[in-house]
Amino acid sequence: MQTIGQNINNERHRTAATNSTFAIGGVSCSADSLVVTESFVLRIKFSGKIPPIANLQNVTGEPKCFLLRRNKMENQRIIYLEEFRKVIEELSNDTKKEFPTLYFDYAGMIPVDDDGHSRYNCSPLNTTVFARTGGDGVHYSILELSEKAQPIVMTVPMNFSKSINDYNIIISENLNEFLSIGFYNGWFPIEQLCYDNQWAINFYAKENSEEDYQKNADIIFVKKLRNIFGINHIPLNNDRLKELEDKYFHYLQFNSDFMENYIKV
Repeated sequence: MQTIGQNINNERHRTAATNSTFAIGGVSCSADSLVVTESFVLRIKFSGKIPPIANLQNVTGEPKCFLLRRNKMENQRIIYLEEFRKVIEELSNDTKKEFPTLYFDYAGMIPVDDDGHSRYNCSPLNTTVFARTGGDGVHYSILELSEKAQPIVMTVPMNFSKSINDYNIIISENLNEFLSIGFYNGWFPIEQLCYDNQWAINFYAKENSEEDYQKNADIIFVKKLRNIFGINHIPLNNDRLKELEDKYFHYLQFNSDFMENYIKV
């Protein structure tokens, strides 16, 4: 049997063999990446062809992807952490009861309380950890700045680097956008942004329509979750990630030991 991370890595290498523009990067998995045969990433396949973005009139001069993203989100009510936690708990309990024999791992968004057990030395001090992926200590936290500005931070402790930014990536501006990124495929493979960026961008651009994949408990969980919150699909985009970094990263606070001993800015 192979771990979730190994299956992702195998698929990335297969894709790289047919598309020379894809970089081949390494990824490791810790003990909490469970050995499974029915993982939601077990049968990952994608074509590498990204669906075209509709031709939108852009009178502001901003990238079309930003305009499309804002159009999808501007009429949505903001999802707050307390409501989010409650919905995840209720829906996950229902999913486990409905599919008692299927492997279920919250589609890579395993809920946790911010009791310190999920934190690492590189974790921001002023965010609230709300979920972990189940692999290599990767976890998600929220920085509550205002009613609408509540950026989601992905912390990747094993992404050893000389830059502070590489350990913590701001994925979205709020929980709405975060859930919309996982609209099709959940949240476990987002960490691949650190190891094989183009793979992650392509993977989150479209849905895997294979029958076995769609019958997976994690994907069924994702579908129910998006119906409850009424979200739309928003693909990952490097320009958007850079925009979020420029806008919010300076708000993050870090352990002084981490800053002094591990980081060379």
